[in-house]
Amino acid sequence: MTRSIARVRSTEGASGRCTIVIDGPRPIDLYVGARIRLQRIIHGTTESGLAKLIGISFRAVQKYERGENRVRQAGFMNSPRRWA
Repeated sequence: MTRSIARVRSTEGASGRCTIVIDGPRPIDLYVGARIRLQRIIHGTTESGLAKLIGISFRAVQKYERGENRVRQAGFMNSPRRWA
């Protein structure tokens, strides 16, 4: 009797890390991105305005707000003080 062993595909990419393409955004990244967007809108700042304020690209802000990229805390440390 021959047994068939089904291989379970890992949800991790070839590098052993989770990827947005395979796994989708992490819930914490979606939450943080939504909070960034909410604060940006409350303060009447555009995506490009926020990007200039914290010294990153416009596209990076879009990716952060959508949860496509993880947000580095260091980049946003001074942002609330600048908005105040």
